[in-house]
Amino acid sequence: MIRQSEASTETPRIDKPTWVGRTVGSVILHRIILSVRLLAVMGIGLLSFSVEFAQVKHPSKSKNNTPQTLTARQIAQRTAPSVVLLVTTDEGGNPIALGSGFFVANDRIVTNYHVIKDASQIFVRIAGRKRLYKISFPGLPDKQSDLALLRIDEVKGQPLKLGNLSRLRVGDEIYVMGNPEGLEGTFSRGNVSAIRSGKGLIQITAPISHGSSGGPVLDERGEVIGVAAGIFSQGQNLNFAIPVSKLAPMLKPENDLLAGMATDSATSPPVTKELVEWQPVASGGGEDHFISRIMATPEHTFIAWIKVVPADSPEGRAFRQRIIDELNKRRVDRSSAFSYLMQQWEFDCGHQKYRSSKEVHYDHEGVPLYDWDPPTTRWGAVFPDSFGEAWLNFVCKSRQ
Repeated sequence: MIRQSEASTETPRIDKPTWVGRTVGSVILHRIILSVRLLAVMGIGLLSFSVEFAQVKHPSKSKNNTPQTLTARQIAQRTAPSVVLLVTTDEGGNPIALGSGFFVANDRIVTNYHVIKDASQIFVRIAGRKRLYKISFPGLPDKQSDLALLRIDEVKGQPLKLGNLSRLRVGDEIYVMGNPEGLEGTFSRGNVSAIRSGKGLIQITAPISHGSSGGPVLDERGEVIGVAAGIFSQGQNLNFAIPVSKLAPMLKPENDLLAGMATDSATSPPVTKELVEWQPVASGGGEDHFISRIMATPEHTFIAWIKVVPADSPEGRAFRQRIIDELNKRRVDRSSAFSYLMQQWEFDCGHQKYRSSKEVHYDHEGVPLYDWDPPTTRWGAVFPDSFGEAWLNFVCKSRQ
């Protein structure tokens, strides 16, 4: 971090001496006149000295708006209250696994999917508290990214700020906080070893042990740039984190923070500003479509969420019933409570194609009923006058 000069900017105080008698005063005056004449001859030197003196005493204010970096101690102190210990149990109440997590909203905790995947019950302990709190709802997992978003109602937490990966580079200093082997609040320092864009991972030197999975990986600003995932057992000090860009789409629009994925090169694609409101994009056949959370990818495509709501019409009610019938065939609990769909799509504006990556069914309170991951993620052509064409046109035009 570049720091401004610590030199004082106060005008030096000059105490005026009291002269006694005119003789002494005239002698001093004569000496001053001679000194001024001598300095006039040395005008260039006087000018140079004056400029140099002004630069030291009056440094120009920095116009650098880069977020302030923090010390390791400051980051540890700010992060600790937001990190939790996760304990999962089976149906008999027997412990299965330990893990870490952290608050991304007052009632939302993020962790790795592999930490909770076999759990019947999930409990959390917040730093400085002895009590275990039960997770109210296991949330919607992203199995492919190995992330899970949990809801807790018994206590409110202090969320951490998500960082911007577009400024992350190999060699940057990072920090990890977690609970290795149940040792709560363990804080480690390391560096970014590599950014594996192809694998969707950040390689780091900070150690990640059993129990650390799901903890936050932070940059020098104390902002989350990844979620600790695990180690490569066949190598030495090969630790990996899931980039925060994988996490942002799982959050509600009002909680989404800008997060981009940098490439291995020194340059990275521009990160676009997301829509924070649901925008109407298409209607027809009893369906109303809205779009939000448009994000750029390293491959210069765009990911967006589409919200499909049955219209308040006979066609809309028929559409809703068809969805309920499909859920019943899949033996989904509370299928009659279905209210709307959320679909995640990726758009390639240059080649005019798109592909689906997730579909989730919700009730009217926003609680997921059923989530479905497509068996394949192949790109498909966009047909004229289709919903897909309307989505693609909206996304591509909004990003221009």
